[in-house]
Amino acid sequence: MYKEIGKKIKKLAIVIFVLEAILFFIGAIILMAINNDLFLVGILMMIIGPLLAWVSSFILYGFGELIDKTSEIANNTSRTSANAILQNCSQRSSHDELKKLLEKGLISEDEYYQKVGLPSRR
Repeated sequence: MYKEIGKKIKKLAIVIFVLEAILFFIGAIILMAINNDLFLVGILMMIIGPLLAWVSSFILYGFGELIDKTSEIANNTSRTSANAILQNCSQRSSHDELKKLLEKGLISEDEYYQKVGLPSRR
């Protein structure tokens, strides 16, 4: 449900923009149909309304992008630190540190068995 929330927020921003643009357009048509004196206002509403909806979606879309990039950085950073620990472990052969990395899901079982010096379970 909350996996890849950044992508979901960005999709939500697009859906909200489309809905707002459609509602502005429909509202403008209704406004022009009800009162001919407001025809110019309806035309402006058709042009400016979707533009405002588009600009207002920037904040929500940007927030989703921020979450995506932050998650990407966190994944890359944890993988990089795991690789650094792996290099240290291969020099010191610390099974405890390797076990912790395996439990956190930062290394695969194959990498664990390779560093420990055991044959893979496959």
